[in-house]
Amino acid sequence: MGRVYTTKIKRISKEVIEKSPDIFSSDYEMNKKVLRDILDVRSKKMLNQIAGYITRMKNSKHEEPEVATTEEQQE
Repeated sequence: MGRVYTTKIKRISKEVIEKSPDIFSSDYEMNKKVLRDILDVRSKKMLNQIAGYITRMKNSKHEEPEVATTEEQQE
């Protein structure tokens, strides 16, 4: 079973991704380094949770299959 993130972690992660989506990748360690520069988080645990949630969001976007539009299906 996976861990459930609090709404605070999800909200902060989504705000950071909306501001600069191209900075983050599917690499957890790189996301932690980027977050240290962007955010002023005093808690190591919170920083790790935000980095983990962002990494998970980026990985899930890469795995989603492309859905053919109705125009492509008709051809």
